[in-house]
Amino acid sequence: KHNWTATIISMILGLIALALFLDGLLRILGIIPPFMDLDVGIIDEIVERVESDMIPLIQDTAQRAQRYIPGR
Repeated sequence: KHNWTATIISMILGLIALALFLDGLLRILGIIPPFMDLDVGIIDEIVERVESDMIPLIQDTAQRAQRYIPGR
């Protein structure tokens, strides 16, 4: 009886933890809208940072690398 009860309690707690984790993940990814105006979405910020910081570096490196391509 004790093992059965402990198993059921563990299953319930595990499902609750999994549901909360999934809810947070989907809110961060922007799939579920913000709750009570608490916006935790980070995807837009990551895209803006990559566009402003990384794209110029990549373009500069690509232009320098084209000098080393044979036949150009």
